[in-house]
Amino acid sequence: LGGQLRLSAYNRNEFRGANYFYASPGYLHSLGSLSEVIGGRYYVGAWYEVGSAFNSWNGKDIRHAVAGGFLMNTKIGLITLGGAVGESGRGRIFFSLGNVFR
Repeated sequence: LGGQLRLSAYNRNEFRGANYFYASPGYLHSLGSLSEVIGGRYYVGAWYEVGSAFNSWNGKDIRHAVAGGFLMNTKIGLITLGGAVGESGRGRIFFSLGNVFR
């Protein structure tokens, strides 16, 4: 776990183990539509993330993060710009363009 929308306040794949759990309830609010030339709708959202990766249930260290961002559904893919804050003030800013740039 770790990285954009998988405990976003932490580095990508920072947590590894034979077992894991992850939950991320969130809210996504539509702000409007883009022009037909560009694509679909654009949104603002917020998520609470909780999870852990571990080798045994006794050794799990549960992590928490709060993430938020701006999303646009375009013809070239989903564009996401957001940020997250985790425990001890850890934080990250993230950007993605479809499945190409993350």
